[in-house]
Amino acid sequence: MAQNILLQNSLILVCAAIAGLSLVVLACVVGFEFFELQKKETSVKNRAAVAIVAMGGFFLLELILGQRGIGMSGFSATAIDVLAIIGCVISVLGVALNLIARVQLGSSWSNNIVIYKDHSLVKTGLYSQVRHPLYSSILLIAFGLAVLYSNYLSLLLTIIIFIPLIRHRALSEEAVMRKHLAGYEDYAKITPMFIPPFMRVFFSEKLETVDGNAIRFSRILGAFLLTIAALLYWVFHHPIGSWVLVGFVLISSIFGAYGYCLGAYIYFGLRKLYRRYSAKR
Repeated sequence: MAQNILLQNSLILVCAAIAGLSLVVLACVVGFEFFELQKKETSVKNRAAVAIVAMGGFFLLELILGQRGIGMSGFSATAIDVLAIIGCVISVLGVALNLIARVQLGSSWSNNIVIYKDHSLVKTGLYSQVRHPLYSSILLIAFGLAVLYSNYLSLLLTIIIFIPLIRHRALSEEAVMRKHLAGYEDYAKITPMFIPPFMRVFFSEKLETVDGNAIRFSRILGAFLLTIAALLYWVFHHPIGSWVLVGFVLISSIFGAYGYCLGAYIYFGLRKLYRRYSAKR
């Protein structure tokens, strides 16, 4: 049924074709870089578990789920059309930012975690805003594809699997760069990982100051909200409420890579109320 809706909706097909074409262009550029940079001499080289095959495979999975209508939401036709356009714009924007970041990074990119003998630290352009614009743009693409197909399953997979994998890759890179690349430690202190500085208005706390109890509370809350979202969708047939909860967890997860996530703020609010109540007794 969902697949028939997709096949009959020309707007979704056009948006999917535009997003798919942009991904093909990106894949060609990445492939060219991959073979071209194999010739460079390295001083440090660690094999990465999360590389272009894993990232490309995840995008392919999203496209398959979307084309087959597996996990498609029950939104109205108008809402699906609007989401298709928004998702297409987000995906193409992600591809454009990725290509720009690649041009600015130059010959320092690698599929694995590498320090080249002529490696230099790039701190200009997009790299003056975030330390990993390539990964920020990749997350945009993944999110955009989920929105394009109105696919809650793709969105859940992005939140639960893809974001942690990308963050793991970024942290693995940073462990090497902090040790072997001069100036990276100071650069990392003033430049956020994924979220640009203009988002600091939402989250002012640094990751190092996150309270352990707040993190545990946030994880439990996130799992609880995703469970409620699944019940709302499959049992109570309320897709809008389900997507609101999924969106809450998504936003919290993305911003959590920079500082306190939304669940942590709830934790601190509850703790403050508890302490105020306890003081009055």
